[in-house]
Amino acid sequence: MMPHTSKRTRQFFTHTRLRPDWERLSAWYLTPWRTRRAAVVLALCLGIVALMASAVPTTASAHGSHAPRKSQVSHKSQVSHKSPVSHKSPVSHVSQAKAGNGATARRLLIARSDLHVDGLPNASELEVDLTISQTQSDCQVPLHGQICLRYNILLNDEPVQSGYGLISPGKVTVSGSSITLRTDTRHEPLVTRTAGSGGLISVTWTTVSGLPQPGAGTAALTVATVQGSIIGYTIPSTNVTAGVLMYSGA
Repeated sequence: MMPHTSKRTRQFFTHTRLRPDWERLSAWYLTPWRTRRAAVVLALCLGIVALMASAVPTTASAHGSHAPRKSQVSHKSQVSHKSPVSHKSPVSHVSQAKAGNGATARRLLIARSDLHVDGLPNASELEVDLTISQTQSDCQVPLHGQICLRYNILLNDEPVQSGYGLISPGKVTVSGSSITLRTDTRHEPLVTRTAGSGGLISVTWTTVSGLPQPGAGTAALTVATVQGSIIGYTIPSTNVTAGVLMYSGA
């Protein structure tokens, strides 16, 4: 049964080539407008659902592509677990080590250890001077961790043996109450000999109550006795003045 339509509409579909599709087309165009709107809305909803369904695999693949990045980030966090800090911690621990009395351990340096001999039993006109230092450079060059050595032997006011220069700290031994120097100036490449050919120097400074223990950043002086020889001249037990000046680093 043909729906209720106007006479013009029936004439249009009757006298055109669309006539074979009359019933299908008229069923759409001639239905009430509310029904047509509902059909359009339904079609749009179905299209949106189809788009959402097609987007789900894309989202999953996107998450899958980001998964390795997350694992890499977590791996980096495990690698950079502040290992350099933990590696440096032993160094800081050593630098802050404390002595047995509870005071922070400090490095003691030889500020000056010297001796002066005014005359020998068999040579009254002979003078001997010897100085070593880890903090004061009388050697005309920077120390750079070395020890400055100066020696001078005068006979009748004329230099017999003299020289100056840097020697290795290994040539000096420091104990609780003594300092020992042992070196041969003939084999010291940084020692300049200004008189004589040089030779063996072997001297020990000994203090009665131990080496001074000054506070941080200060120095302390004490009197010492000396034994040994300087390039063939034995140090006598008389006419000798000797002392030790120690400096405490911070």
